[in-house]
Amino acid sequence: MPDIKPQVDQLERLSQARPKEWIVTKIGTVATLITKGATPTTYGYYYTKEGVLFLRVEDTTEDGQIKSSRLLFINQTTNQALQRSQLEAGDILVSIAGTIGRTAVVKEMDLPANINQALALIRVDQSKIDPRFLQSFILSELGQKLLLSQVIQLAQANISLSQIASTQIFIPPISEQRHIADILDILDTQIQQTEQLIVKLKQIRVGLLHDLLTRGIDENGDMRDPVAHPEEFKKTLYGKLGLPAQWNIYPLERIAKISSGVTLGRNLTGSDTVELPYLRVANVQDGYLDLKEMKTIRVRKDEVDRFLLQPGDVLMTEGGDFDKLGRGTVWTGEIPQCLHQNHIFKVRTNRQYLYPDLLGLVSRSFYGKHFFLLSSKQSTNLASINSTQLKAFPIPCPTKKEQERILGILNTHDARISTEESDLAKLKQLKKGLMHDLLTGCVRVTSLIAESELASI
Repeated sequence: MPDIKPQVDQLERLSQARPKEWIVTKIGTVATLITKGATPTTYGYYYTKEGVLFLRVEDTTEDGQIKSSRLLFINQTTNQALQRSQLEAGDILVSIAGTIGRTAVVKEMDLPANINQALALIRVDQSKIDPRFLQSFILSELGQKLLLSQVIQLAQANISLSQIASTQIFIPPISEQRHIADILDILDTQIQQTEQLIVKLKQIRVGLLHDLLTRGIDENGDMRDPVAHPEEFKKTLYGKLGLPAQWNIYPLERIAKISSGVTLGRNLTGSDTVELPYLRVANVQDGYLDLKEMKTIRVRKDEVDRFLLQPGDVLMTEGGDFDKLGRGTVWTGEIPQCLHQNHIFKVRTNRQYLYPDLLGLVSRSFYGKHFFLLSSKQSTNLASINSTQLKAFPIPCPTKKEQERILGILNTHDARISTEESDLAKLKQLKKGLMHDLLTGCVRVTSLIAESELASI
């Protein structure tokens, strides 16, 4: 069992510094029930397509919500057989196997519901403690440390119900608990609304990108309408409605230089060689670069220019899994003197015809992915393209002015998404700081203070 002394010492220090109205107690003291769920198949029952909601650890989020796209259900007979873990509004769920310490408070809209064996149910005396306060304490940095310090390592991490019951907490009077919970609830609402807005903006972007790459933007700043003005479009393989008639379509090799990267496994030494970082397929994701783990390779000095990346190069992956075909991520010079390996094609566009960012968008669009899949050599779960196939990739080319208009609209939309993502990060950081201050008594919340805080958040 891990050494819990540092966590105990921390709790003791905070306990001694706590406001005099706060008391030290244990979860078991304020709980009227601590139990856990079970697997329906243990009792000879199975899941259904609808009925009683059946929650698992993966149906809870790290920030304490019940949310999943793959919810399971059981029927009323099974729910009755698992009577001990039937949920009520206000129950606190805590994950106790595998992932430890995820938690959520059950709301009326979640009911009826039940849980599996990896979730504990804590039902509290709400005259002593607000369920939202206890959930916030468990989610806090200190609460997580106290839970994780008790983890038993078997086939997977576990914590027992008795360990949960014996976990120490310190709590203010019930009125102050509720004020603290109200403040954190308002922050949670803002966080959820911002997350929902980001999801919506990203969904809008998908449709916007499709329209821009099939209809374009005319000189008046309007999207062309293939229904109202079909004469302005020409039939192509690009889609049922075709493309604007004034757009040219070129094979990629006509408007770009395509080259492969350095081959791995060569044993090179000597003063005429140099060791440099290089990109692997794992570094090139769909629309972004993952540069957390970079590797280096030794090449001859006279090869460096051949394999060296320049800002504006479009990186296209040879393949592997089906989702790794093409990708089309633009290199912006993130790492000086960086090369690319032979499973990544470097595409350097002729900017008189095509901007790199537009090629990246076309490559990642439905049209681009469709082309790569149709052109690739495929086996079970794997696919690959060669340079000949890539050179034949038909690229729609609006005028440079129209390309600039298209990219400008998308860049504005992407900037909005980035702003919302930055605001979300700030809200989460604010909540983290407030949780520490409010849940340890470092900052007090009286009724009057609470009202002003609620009005200003």
